[in-house]
Amino acid sequence: MTTKPLNLPLDNEEIWAEQIHQKTLGLVDVGISDSLAKCGKDEWFRTCFDCGQVKTFFYRCSLKFCPRCNWMISRRRAEIIKHWVLQVTQPKHIVLTMRNAKLISRESIRSFQKAFSRLRRQDIWQKVKGGCVSIEVTNEGRGWHIHGHILADVRWMPAGLLALKWGELVGQDFAIVKVQDVREQSYLNEVTKYVVKASQMAKWPGEEIAAFIGAIRGVRMFAPFGSLYKLQRRIKAELEALRPDAAPCECGCGQFRFEDERSRLIRMNEKKRR
Repeated sequence: MTTKPLNLPLDNEEIWAEQIHQKTLGLVDVGISDSLAKCGKDEWFRTCFDCGQVKTFFYRCSLKFCPRCNWMISRRRAEIIKHWVLQVTQPKHIVLTMRNAKLISRESIRSFQKAFSRLRRQDIWQKVKGGCVSIEVTNEGRGWHIHGHILADVRWMPAGLLALKWGELVGQDFAIVKVQDVREQSYLNEVTKYVVKASQMAKWPGEEIAAFIGAIRGVRMFAPFGSLYKLQRRIKAELEALRPDAAPCECGCGQFRFEDERSRLIRMNEKKRR
């Protein structure tokens, strides 16, 4: 099974994914390692129940740090945000930062989330109607940097006061924050960012990659709040209704069997023995 003809170069995403997989062998859960190894390589088969026509496609792990899958996660977020912003007149892109830390853990990410929850109960946040927060983690050799990109529906947010209040909530004298008006829609690239840049992650030592994977496992790194939280279910339903139905088989049948190569071989062998 191959991902592309041997005479073509590998995409950067494939190179980064392979580097991450090799560096973390024996350091992360076997299920995660196997999923990352199979992503974009293992073939799956769709067999028409009526005529038996077979079509192939590649397995996707959908891990939020996977270089082959994170663009799909980002695109789904962007679709929802684009629809929500149609109802927003004063969108603001807010960046909240914390001081770099030597270690990364689930608790350190949770502490950011808890501080943001407390911020939303402060007076300074009361005029924010809704929005979403996307947490990003970087490490460029100066420690782990956890920060959040927030898209907020608010007419005015005083950056100086926000820096003091946010700093207090994360146990600092002050914190670096940014507030930018984004009515020209420059917000999408930032708010729908990947949880980590694959090109950067692939350069980390295996132990650091494993620590990062353990820290984000089971943790929501993107979350809507306020008006967007209330609207997201309706927006998702509307987007789903706009998607074309899965193309039927050329024979007109729309029912299929989906299986990986191993399951297909077992079934075919059993069929031969009958």
